[in-house]
Amino acid sequence: MIEQIEKIKALGDETRLRIIRILLKAGVQLCVCEIECITGKPQYAISRALGVLRNARLVAEERDGKLVKYGIVADGEFTRKLLDSVASIKCVDVPAFSQDVENIKKVLGNRDDNGKPTAWCGCQ
Repeated sequence: MIEQIEKIKALGDETRLRIIRILLKAGVQLCVCEIECITGKPQYAISRALGVLRNARLVAEERDGKLVKYGIVADGEFTRKLLDSVASIKCVDVPAFSQDVENIKKVLGNRDDNGKPTAWCGCQ
């Protein structure tokens, strides 16, 4: 029960909610620089938000050299239903979500042939 409460609390912040939606909509792991570019938020805010989401076990990190990618952790029925609820929020309800969707397309378009962020990414 406490783990479920922590997951709900983790989504109680707009930045963290946006990050979860971004990761769900992108369908791939993203690095901090990419999430920063999509949201327009500073790196420290993204890193702090990812730390809370990681502690709540909603995202996990994967290291590839200096590159650290973050992706959704959808383990358990409760978490899957919670993530489905987040994904079902309409863009018109939160204007930033519409811009995020457009920015996801731009960021993913800037990846190389191996699916890695290009040279502009400070994570490499």
